[in-house]
Amino acid sequence: SQNQDEQTALHIAAEKGYKAVVKLLLDIGKVDADAQDRKGRTALHMTAEDGHKTVVNLLM
Repeated sequence: SQNQDEQTALHIAAEKGYKAVVKLLLDIGKVDADAQDRKGRTALHMTAEDGHKTVVNLLM
C-alpha cells in the first residue's frame, strides 16, 4: 500500500529513522526495498538524506 506520494511503509519508516520498524519490515520480507516514490526516491535515498546512518546500514 502507498500514500498519495507513492511512498510505502518502508519509505516512511526509513525517512523518520525508525530502525526497529525498518528491520521488522525487511525481516517480514514482503516489502520492495527498491520501490520508488513519486519523485523517484527509494527508502535508502530518503534515510540517507536525513542522516539516519543505522537505517542506511540496514538497507544496504
